[in-house]
Amino acid sequence: MRDQAIGQPDLSLALAEPTRHVRRRWIIGLTLASLGMWMATQTPLQVMLALQLQDITPRHKIVALGAKDLGIINIAIVCPGAIGAAIAAPLVSLAGYPALFVATAVVAIAASIGVWRIKSVQ
Repeated sequence: MRDQAIGQPDLSLALAEPTRHVRRRWIIGLTLASLGMWMATQTPLQVMLALQLQDITPRHKIVALGAKDLGIINIAIVCPGAIGAAIAAPLVSLAGYPALFVATAVVAIAASIGVWRIKSVQ
């Protein structure tokens, strides 16, 4: 749909409140996709840790496993979800959804640089 006067797309339908309930197929599909993404991120990490533990002597396994790798993984997975949930609602209220998308990109880039710097520490 286009507004005849200005030639801009009419966003009223896109921004309107939903009038129908979400179908079960959508909910199940979204749940399975989220599970798949979780497995896609966690499986390589678990394999990597197991392969690293094979090369460590039995006496030093506890020290090597508990330190840097699990800490970095924990920071990279948990912090964005916790911080994002606290910041998203006020940001959308103040500046709208475009600001949320820009802020998300900036935070993701900053987090990847931060994790990269931590990972490079020996």
